Amino acid sequence: MSLLSACLDKTLDPVEGNSHLDVVLKLNKNVVGLRNLASACMDKDSITVFSIEYNADKSVCYLLGMKEGDRIELFSEIISDLVRVPALSMEKEGDVFFWTVDGIPLLDSDGNNVIVTDLNKPVSFLLQDESIFCIVNDLIVGEYPITKADYLSKDVSFEYDMDKKGFIVSLSSGYRTILPTIKDYSILCQDVQNKSFYKDVFLDAGVALTSRRSLAASEYLGLSLEGICFSSWSPDSKDATLQKAIISGDNNDFNGRLLFPDGQPRYKLLFVNGGLSYDHGQSLGEKGLERMRAFVNNGGCYVGTCAGAFFAANGFNGKKNYQYYLSIWPGMMYYTYLKNTKTGMIIEPDSPLLRYYDFGGDFYVDSIRHNEGGYPVNFPLGTEILARYDYPQQGSIHKKPSIWAYKLSPLSGRVVMEGSHPEEVLDGERRDLTAAMILYAMDGVGVASLKGYLKNGIVRKMDKNTEDNDPDYTRIGDLQTHHFATYIPPVAKNIYVEVSSSKDCQLCLMMNPGTYAFSDTAEYCSTETGASQHLLFPSLEEGLWFIGVKCMTTVTVVETEYGQAYCGDTSVLNGIPYEISIHWD
Repeated sequence: MSLLSACLDKTLDPVEGNSHLDVVLKLNKNVVGLRNLASACMDKDSITVFSIEYNADKSVCYLLGMKEGDRIELFSEIISDLVRVPALSMEKEGDVFFWTVDGIPLLDSDGNNVIVTDLNKPVSFLLQDESIFCIVNDLIVGEYPITKADYLSKDVSFEYDMDKKGFIVSLSSGYRTILPTIKDYSILCQDVQNKSFYKDVFLDAGVALTSRRSLAASEYLGLSLEGICFSSWSPDSKDATLQKAIISGDNNDFNGRLLFPDGQPRYKLLFVNGGLSYDHGQSLGEKGLERMRAFVNNGGCYVGTCAGAFFAANGFNGKKNYQYYLSIWPGMMYYTYLKNTKTGMIIEPDSPLLRYYDFGGDFYVDSIRHNEGGYPVNFPLGTEILARYDYPQQGSIHKKPSIWAYKLSPLSGRVVMEGSHPEEVLDGERRDLTAAMILYAMDGVGVASLKGYLKNGIVRKMDKNTEDNDPDYTRIGDLQTHHFATYIPPVAKNIYVEVSSSKDCQLCLMMNPGTYAFSDTAEYCSTETGASQHLLFPSLEEGLWFIGVKCMTTVTVVETEYGQAYCGDTSVLNGIPYEISIHWD
């Protein structure tokens, strides 16, 4: 049995008179550190080792717990004496031990101290790729870049911000910023919405849905639109096959029309028409349904009218978890059983739809066609009621919600559902009602997110394909923007940022201090002709800088009887590979 195994298996009893314990262990990238730690566990009878791992890439991961004692600190040598990492410690408050980082309590996602004796909340540091990753319960909650000593000499701490739902990293210099995680970089700058899309709207008038090639409200708002449209209510097998190729993808477009190669939404909004929701879902198949779910979950917005509202739900008329529905709104709908008639709609006095139009000042829209649509019968947390039916002739639906919305998280897009058909009207208040639904949905687009941190002198290759399932290293799509961040220390000189691709394409390189770099807001931008772009600075202000890469190469669109087809450089649908790096002295 190894020393570590012996330590883990040993039943530990308190050491008599041991009211104070101050143990400092140095764990190196070799087995000596492991032996020292195991030996200390047996000698002190107060430390429990959950796990320690040495990885093939020469990284080391340690995981510590404590039964008794006041304090234990763990330091690691990474490169030399010029660098250090934050110290993971255990502090005692009354009879309770809790974790600290550089003396600051480590807080969980509820804002509570992570208790040492709670085995369900283990804490670890992973040393890898010149960074320190702090882990709580298998979730990486913090990253500390290892840079020069003049930066690392500053005290580093982090705490959970309940309002911003993210960890805040603080330096003794007073610098504070949201700290991204590896699994969810988007907690950085959560209020910055994504605005890099191929086009605005994808109109789904596919199999078993009402045939429609245009949307009056979309044209009225000046939005770009593409879609899929079949002229028959009983489409043949060719239509279903074509629909699956467009939505689910094929060899020319692995991810399908709705998604970029990395799974991010390619359009800002998906609009689903009325028709037969269950038949449409069945025609898409599981892969097509998953593509649509990914579209919304990754930040794309959704508006569904009548069947499109049912299609977004979890089920209908008591049927939960309906396999042909998207469940992007986790609630249940019921049919009104009201066919081919018209109802009024009462806009709720605090409805966000009133941000866009006042509907004649009476907050009412009349004569909206209704054809066996539905209404929600439960209201999962986050559901908003925007409008209600006005139809006293049928008490079962009178003043039931007719328009409602839902947004799962800052990452996901907003879903707006409507039980009737204002979308077919070309002007007036009914068109404005559809426009307001579109605008409210689009105002709820998901936040922008980072692919990762760029470290001084390290080239990052973005060359993975969709099927590699590694979105942080996947190629860039047409008119998409990828985002990165880097910390510029105060002594950095001759800062050089470069992006290049082996493909014949047009890339754009952007840079911004403190927030995401988009083409219309970036402080610095390089748009020279071709795939190679660079930015050079003698110096920059210390702090967090954001770097954006945009692919300006896109497809050529051809109109067809079913919607749009693509030609020209269609290879961009599967993504353009590129490399990006930053260097400084």
